[in-house]
Amino acid sequence: GTHAYHVGEPPDPRSIDAAARRGIDLTDLRARQVSDDDFGRFDLIVAMDQENVDDLERLRGGVESRQGWYRTVEPVQVQLLRRWDPYAGPGDEQTADPWGLGPQAYRAMFDTVERCLPPLLDHLRGLHDEHPV
Repeated sequence: GTHAYHVGEPPDPRSIDAAARRGIDLTDLRARQVSDDDFGRFDLIVAMDQENVDDLERLRGGVESRQGWYRTVEPVQVQLLRRWDPYAGPGDEQTADPWGLGPQAYRAMFDTVERCLPPLLDHLRGLHDEHPV
């Protein structure tokens, strides 16, 4: 997360339920806040909405680049998840936050995530092909 509100807590029960209906077990997960180290460890950080992107850019601060164990790479990219949504049109960049809403909102959020994952994985595979270890 971009804030420390729920550090150490499990996912919302509605998320656990929506994931379980898809055969995904979230029960062992615990929230943590994004750290400066994350900008040095990852090539890509995926955000759900513009507020998250803005918070991540604020947390990034002065981190300009990172040194990988095998190469120097470009600064970590922060991208919206729906960049990889095949059904997203102009103005559809945000993933709706289901917090405070009913189970249907959580199911809809998981629908969005599942729709974006195959193209995102293809993108990551392409990055690996361009820069093999």
